[in-house]
Amino acid sequence: MKSNFRNYFLMFVLLLISAPVFAADNDAALWKNANQLYVQKSYDSAARIYETLLKTNEGNAQLHYNTGNAYFRSNKIGLAVLHYEKAARLDPSNKEISDNLLLARSKVQDNMQETNPIFFVAWWNALNHAINVDMWAIVTLIIFLAVLSLLYFARMKKGSFSNAGRWISLCVAIFLLCGTMTWISYNEFAHPGKAVVITTNAVFLQTPQSNGKVIGSLPEGLVIEILKKQDGFYNVALQNGKSGWIAATEIGEV
Repeated sequence: MKSNFRNYFLMFVLLLISAPVFAADNDAALWKNANQLYVQKSYDSAARIYETLLKTNEGNAQLHYNTGNAYFRSNKIGLAVLHYEKAARLDPSNKEISDNLLLARSKVQDNMQETNPIFFVAWWNALNHAINVDMWAIVTLIIFLAVLSLLYFARMKKGSFSNAGRWISLCVAIFLLCGTMTWISYNEFAHPGKAVVITTNAVFLQTPQSNGKVIGSLPEGLVIEILKKQDGFYNVALQNGKSGWIAATEIGEV
């Protein structure tokens, strides 16, 4: 009896150990098959296999990139932009991904009239996007160390630092500003709230109702900002400042 229990237990352990290996081998086979189909110009079939792989490899930038390529070749611009955006988010320094994303977005027929933001909004957006979150964090750390140094020298050498309070106040103000920008940049990076229109001429509504007043239509591949979700609809904002509602089935979250 004990011998049978030990054998079953060993078999169970072996299954647990070998399961990831079998899964990896299966993924490798699917990856190879999808790449072969892509080379053979069977782009739709390749995209379906890539999508299958993404179910367990959502954080793989190369896989999103390949999926985007397959959809782009199939002339499904919305899905291509969606996966290029996800790939760029996972691997922002990859030039091939950024180049293909720009190419795909250039195919989007955006007929919504754009308006220029108020000057201080434009300045804020430019400042926020000019430096990435890592650089803001480094600058914040440097300013913090400068504050500590000033506090130290102000205490140790009071005679040489008659205006130390003024400099410390300035550094603290800059530190708080940089810290705020770091938090904002990180929040946008971690939770960008972006989505892509994946259907042709998606209906843009005034209210979260399928029979609501129609504002217009959004082109496939358009990148929009998600504001909130409600009853199967998304409240979204366009780059021109307009906002409205769109059905969840017509967009894909980045």
